[in-house]
Amino acid sequence: MIGSGQEDLLLNLQIFTGKRAVFQNNSAYAVMSGSMSITGPLNDPMVRGKMKSNEGTLTLIGAKFDLKEGVFEIVSPE
Repeated sequence: MIGSGQEDLLLNLQIFTGKRAVFQNNSAYAVMSGSMSITGPLNDPMVRGKMKSNEGTLTLIGAKFDLKEGVFEIVSPE
């Protein structure tokens, strides 16, 4: 929970990956590149970004899929 006085904090965070940033969890492995930004008030931030991958695997319901090309894009409503 945001405490008193922090509602006025404004975010301006830019995140850039290298050309081979790795994302990994129990279901996925992907080598990615891209950028994301988090801007706006702390209590209502806007997140935007695009990550691309051309290498990885995804496991769903016991089946393993090879990732050849993918794009993950986040667009916050205005």
